[in-house]
Amino acid sequence: MDDRELADALLEQINSFHSLNRVMPDYDIEALLLRQKQLELDRIGVSTATELPKFSPSGASKCDLELYRLVNKLPVPQLETFPYRQRWLRNSTSAHEGIQRDLLYMEKVLDNPRFTVLKNEQGLPMWESNLYKQMTITHNGQQFVLSGMADGLLLDTVTGEQIIFEYKTKSTTIAAVGDYKMKGIADYHKLQGVCYSIMFCGDPLEDRDDTELFLYESMAKDFWTKGEEARSDIRTFQQSITLQDRLEVLDRFASIVAMTEEPSHEHCESFFCPLK
Repeated sequence: MDDRELADALLEQINSFHSLNRVMPDYDIEALLLRQKQLELDRIGVSTATELPKFSPSGASKCDLELYRLVNKLPVPQLETFPYRQRWLRNSTSAHEGIQRDLLYMEKVLDNPRFTVLKNEQGLPMWESNLYKQMTITHNGQQFVLSGMADGLLLDTVTGEQIIFEYKTKSTTIAAVGDYKMKGIADYHKLQGVCYSIMFCGDPLEDRDDTELFLYESMAKDFWTKGEEARSDIRTFQQSITLQDRLEVLDRFASIVAMTEEPSHEHCESFFCPLK
């Protein structure tokens, strides 16, 4: 398998589904999504606090200083926000729910889809809050928690392999997902995927490779009248996550926990760092 086979298969599956003129609502799928929503409601207000240092997959790319302050429960400034940014986040969240619904309908209306959604013991899709986990890890003499959830776990119906699925949106221009601006998976997204490999794919110290698929979608679209000439608004990529990848992330987390004083903050490259 080359490094594009699964990414190309996902792209083809999504475009095949979105080429259908109309997909009729399905009672079982909509009922399943309502069951998921009820689970989310039941978890509102439930504390996830822990006495142990806690890391999240989305925070794996934060600088050492910010991570040090977070795990030691020290103050971290809040980033300045603006109304348009809140709408930006709202639209992106809505798009996540849309692609999840699409994945369930693909199983029903496409002939032999390459990817289907894995379900848990309750029959719920293995994504978001249905996957939420607080994993206690002891590594290099340090104990900490890795806490979070993933966008989804898929089944490759050809190989039987479990695939990590990650969905990302771009909200500026359609060029953001074009070949010129987007050369591949963002490094901070790769690190996030390594955390999912640690949490959801078995023993993180097992010598195995896990596969992750990324779907990037531009919220900006080309002109409606472009038709077949329209620029693509989605890109797909895949990465293979090795034991060495997992160890590097675990080593870094353990080193943060072991620190007895704040690290230096020179040359911070974290885009969203509030400590700059």
